[in-house]
Amino acid sequence: RGDDGGNPIMTVMGKISAPGSETNMVLNSLLYTLRDSKSLKQVSLRDEETAENGILRFTLDLTL
Repeated sequence: RGDDGGNPIMTVMGKISAPGSETNMVLNSLLYTLRDSKSLKQVSLRDEETAENGILRFTLDLTL
């Protein structure tokens, strides 16, 4: 459950490795797909960081 005792929250941490600037497009596509899901009440991008090797690391909070 959330910190306030509300709806359950699932945290997802991931990495995206794609050529050039496509990492942001992949992340945006993922966010769009998750936000369109009827089983999730809210999708929040908590953190994102691009490493020197171009890999994008991200953290999402999904409210169920």
